[in-house]
Amino acid sequence: MVTEIDALPVASRQQLEAARQLREAVHRLVRAGMAGGLGDGADWEVVNEHARRRPVAAQIGPDGEPRLWTGRDAVSAGLATVARDAVDLLTSGAVARVRECDAPDCALLFWDTSRPGRRRWCADGACRSRARSASYRARRAAT
Repeated sequence: MVTEIDALPVASRQQLEAARQLREAVHRLVRAGMAGGLGDGADWEVVNEHARRRPVAAQIGPDGEPRLWTGRDAVSAGLATVARDAVDLLTSGAVARVRECDAPDCALLFWDTSRPGRRRWCADGACRSRARSASYRARRAAT
């Protein structure tokens, strides 16, 4: 039965563990791609296993505006969508634009969409703002 996903689904312990395994596999594969490698075959299998499942499907809402997300098993469908996006990233060459945030207290990876490809922080409103504020305070303290 296909149902509209209008609230956060409840994940079982098994689904939560599957989500963690997928997250870690994608992370290792992206790191390997950033270094010019392919990564481990076991990680590819985890991603491919999820990517083979049915993803959520976008539907036009009754008023023509909002998207309704439908799926048989919302958690598995969500993981399938994440896995397919990972496949797209890892096989398109876009992984070469993935960067690690330069903030010393941040370990996030981000896709650098800037034209020159030299972005240093994960989010303009978070790490970059803190870095700019720290730089300003250091300059002010020096004068």
